[in-house]
Amino acid sequence: MTYGYRLNIEDIYLKSADEHWVVARDQMVEINDENPETEEVTTFNAPTSPEGLSSSVQAVVGWAICLESFINLAWNMSVANRMPSIGLNKYLMKRLSTIEKLKEILKMHEVSLEDKSWLVDLDSLFQLRNRLVHFKDTLEFVGFAFAPSYTKYFEENRMRVFRQALSDAICEVGSIVDMRTDFLNGDYEVVTYEE
Repeated sequence: MTYGYRLNIEDIYLKSADEHWVVARDQMVEINDENPETEEVTTFNAPTSPEGLSSSVQAVVGWAICLESFINLAWNMSVANRMPSIGLNKYLMKRLSTIEKLKEILKMHEVSLEDKSWLVDLDSLFQLRNRLVHFKDTLEFVGFAFAPSYTKYFEENRMRVFRQALSDAICEVGSIVDMRTDFLNGDYEVVTYEE
């Protein structure tokens, strides 16, 4: 049993990400796009200004870090107690992705994954996060009628889905592992004392 002060990284990153999301939403504009094959014209809302794009990137990365921090803590509180070997636990902690750890936590608590549509949305969030952080896209010629692909990364409805999936996952895991989730509603605690 350990006790002491804990820096709540998930609270810190969620607060920052949500603040950036507000800025990004305020920078959203309607963008026209055209399918090059069908010539069908569509519209979507996304940021195009440097401030809106920067805030969108920070929201996506912040939400992903928030979930990663929360799931790692849940793993340590839940899965580590069920592992027969400390070495195996440390190995899996390093090797499994955040989404894989989330699924393992749910399975260990006998929660069905079938009705968890937010798992697909979180996978998309992490794919976008990885694309932004690890890969560097080259410039692309988009023509006059096509929206740049990077604006589609931050399409308003997609971003709302990411934020909702984050909340759904944290609420689910928090309830089965008995972790606080009040930070989802703005009750941020940078530091807590735990006994």
